[in-house]
Amino acid sequence: MQATFNESDIQSLLTKVKIFNHQIGTYELYTINDAFHYVVKLSNGTIFFTIEELQANAIETLNLEMLTAITRRFTPVTSSGDSIKEESVISTVKQPANNPVKQRSSAKTLLYVIALILLGLAIGVLVFYLIQE
Repeated sequence: MQATFNESDIQSLLTKVKIFNHQIGTYELYTINDAFHYVVKLSNGTIFFTIEELQANAIETLNLEMLTAITRRFTPVTSSGDSIKEESVISTVKQPANNPVKQRSSAKTLLYVIALILLGLAIGVLVFYLIQE
């Protein structure tokens, strides 16, 4: 599933979520983590949205159950944990860029292995027929 949402889409959903939890801070930035969740850094913590939730918000099919589930994912930052949370948000920025490359190289490796097996079988069959003559 591929979907691209921007800052205004995220802020739109965030505005609705804030109605259910007034402790949620203001938007600062977002990134996409390795699970393809939109992780949002807030002035006082973090929260994440799934692609399905952002799609539901875009087509206005978001329901009360979804909104309350999202509000439960709000993680406030304590004053001693500011640097830890910031590092985790920064580390999630780096991960998505690396993961697709690893997945592609795994797929390429698999294709090479299959090609080598087929080549080996073809050579084996050729040798078998040459021996039979």
